[in-house]
Amino acid sequence: MGLRAGHTDQPLVDILLSTYNGQKYLGAQIDSLFSQTYQDWNLIIRDDGSKDGTVEIIKSYRARYPDKLTFVEDASANLGASLNFGRLLEHAGADYMMFCDQDDVWLPDKVELTLHRMLDMEKAFGRDMPLLVHTDLTVVDENLAAVSDSFWKYQKLDPDKGKSFSRTLVYNVMTGCTAMINRRLRDLAVPIPGEAVMYDWWLVLVASAFGRIGVITRPTVLYRQHGKNVVGAKYWDLSMRLKKVLSVRRGEESRESARILLDKVLRFFDTREFRKSLSDSQRQARAFLERYKATLDERDFLKAQAYATMEAQNFFQKRLSLLKYRLFTEGVVRNIGLFLRV
Repeated sequence: MGLRAGHTDQPLVDILLSTYNGQKYLGAQIDSLFSQTYQDWNLIIRDDGSKDGTVEIIKSYRARYPDKLTFVEDASANLGASLNFGRLLEHAGADYMMFCDQDDVWLPDKVELTLHRMLDMEKAFGRDMPLLVHTDLTVVDENLAAVSDSFWKYQKLDPDKGKSFSRTLVYNVMTGCTAMINRRLRDLAVPIPGEAVMYDWWLVLVASAFGRIGVITRPTVLYRQHGKNVVGAKYWDLSMRLKKVLSVRRGEESRESARILLDKVLRFFDTREFRKSLSDSQRQARAFLERYKATLDERDFLKAQAYATMEAQNFFQKRLSLLKYRLFTEGVVRNIGLFLRV
C-alpha cells in the first residue's frame, strides 16, 4: 500500500489536477485541498498549454509545498481534458487516485469520506477488485452561490441505476471530480483511448464491467458553473414542461396533448448535440469492445457489441437491441427520445 513517509499508518492518495487557462479559480481549488481533514495526499498537476497565468500559479504553489505537489511538464500540449487526465493517471503511483477540476471547490471532508468508503469496499470485495467511488455535488454559480444542493436531482439522475453496464454504455451518471479509484482499476483502464467520450465515462465503463461502483449520496464538491465548463450542469427541465402539457384529462384534449408531447420530444432530441452524443458513445463502445473483448463475459460482450454496431443496424434491429439488452438511458422522457432518434 502506498504510504507517505512519516505517516506510515495512512494510505496515500494521488489527486490528479488537469489545468487549462484556469487562473481565475485555480487558487481557490488548490486552497480547498489544503483545507481537507485528510492530508496524506500528493497533488499531481499537468497543464494542457495554458496561455494565461495558470502555470505561474502552479509553480508558486509548488515552491511553497514541494513535498506535496508534482508538476508534470512535457512537450505535449492541447491533449484535451480527457487525455490530459489519462496522462496524469500514467504518472500516478499511489494506491488510490482522485480527480480534480481547476474551477471547483472541495468540501473539507471529501478525501476522508471517499477514502473511508473505498477502504470498506476493499474489505468487502478484496484489493484485487477494480473499485470506483463517487459522490453527489452541490451546483453553484461562479460566485459559489448555491443553485441546487444536488447535482443528481438537478439533472434527474439515479446513480444506482447508473452502475449497470448496460446503462453505462449509453450514458454516464458519474462526474469525474467526485471520484476515487483504486490502483487495480487504474491498471485495467489505462491508457485512456482517444475514442473515450471523457476519461470518467471510460473509468465507469471499466468498473461496471469488471469491478464494483460505490455511491455516496452526500455532495463533496461545490460544482462551479461559469459558462466555460468542459461539461457542466444543464438543468433538465423538459419533463416539467411535459407535465403541464399532460395536465388535461381526456377526449380530444387528451389526444391533442399527446400530439404536442410527441412533437416536443421530437424537437427536443432532434439536435446535433443529441445525435453527436449517441455517435460518440457508440464509438467509445467500439473502442471498449476492441480492448476488452477477450475478457468480457458473454452477456456483457453481446451488450457492448449490440451498442457498438448500432449505427449499422436497421430501424427495427436498433430498437430490438435497446430492448433486448436493456440499453436504456435515464428517465422516461430521455428514453422516448432515445427510441425515436437512435
